[in-house]
Amino acid sequence: MSNIDSQAQMYHFGKSTFRYKKDAGRKQNNNPFTAIFIGYNYNLPYQIHFNHYFAGNDLEGRYIGEYEYTRSVLATPVFSLSGGTHFPILNFNEKMILAFTLGAEVNLVKANTGTIQISPYQQYQADFLQYTYSIPFGVAVKYGCDASLVTSDRFSGSFGIAAAPSLVMTDFGDYFSDMSFKVTPFVFAEVGVFAGINWKIRATCMPFGIAGFKRSPGDIGMDAFPNSTSINAKSDPIFQIGISVQPFSFLWDRYHW
Repeated sequence: MSNIDSQAQMYHFGKSTFRYKKDAGRKQNNNPFTAIFIGYNYNLPYQIHFNHYFAGNDLEGRYIGEYEYTRSVLATPVFSLSGGTHFPILNFNEKMILAFTLGAEVNLVKANTGTIQISPYQQYQADFLQYTYSIPFGVAVKYGCDASLVTSDRFSGSFGIAAAPSLVMTDFGDYFSDMSFKVTPFVFAEVGVFAGINWKIRATCMPFGIAGFKRSPGDIGMDAFPNSTSINAKSDPIFQIGISVQPFSFLWDRYHW
């Protein structure tokens, strides 16, 4: 073996050793929190349907039968904030992974019922406020810098399915407040670009909406309505647009998967 070949082998060995030590150091410094994102979302206005059922007597005590009436009103967003992170489950290649996503989100929407004739002799109007506190989790296929956590990849994209266990708190004017626990499935897609930090635009669809509330005769707050009155509120599918940043993504080249 010539001296030139020996020197070449020593060079490649030294280079490989340096790369191994660099990668090992990177793994030792692995910090999954660099994938954290925070975001602001906008819920596109959607319809909430208030279905009323009444059966009973008139003011003179005569039975007047059953009535059912539905009022649909437009719910408008007040604010929506979200945050979360993801962890790799499966590596397809250096730039594509299957990830587990986990986050937190709070939403507030409002509406006004307008004047509703709830029975032949009574009407009402109420302001509707609904707070939703969610812990969404799911799986997503991620591509680009959001998958590799390498800033030189520049662009990213993802598509996923998830479910959001949610605490839903509703204020219905001065009549009553309602609190319930629901699980809302949804799908989402993201596109992103790295410009100092990673910026992403996200679109979300909740095909089954978020149920508002259901009140039956005898429930708290229903004494303001005629006997045998029930109210059931539910929403149309909900579409959401959001923008988010990964504030620690400038550290990606140092802290890596």
